[in-house]
Amino acid sequence: MNNATGINKLDFLVENLVKKINSKGEINKDEAMIIIDEVLAEGEKVAKKVAEDSAATKDFVRAEIAEAKLGLKQDIAGVKQEIVEVKADLLKWFVGTQIAVGGFVVALIKLL
Repeated sequence: MNNATGINKLDFLVENLVKKINSKGEINKDEAMIIIDEVLAEGEKVAKKVAEDSAATKDFVRAEIAEAKLGLKQDIAGVKQEIVEVKADLLKWFVGTQIAVGGFVVALIKLL
């Protein structure tokens, strides 16, 4: 039973009670109690269903955690790849700078 069906049934039961009261002007205590009990029982069913639908189950939480772990692993892999690229760039600049400094030193020695 979905929530809308349960609420519709509650509406029907309440309307039934109102119709009986309006048609007779009075309703006997037993009839009223029966209808009220039905309304309360149906209300409890709807409330339980809503609570079950909105509560996080263990499986749902586990799935969310697994999804988060996968996302973190992908992010970490991306960061590692960026670190490798930065290392390569730094090494390239370091070697190039050392060659330039070496050439500068050789030029200074020739001038002196």
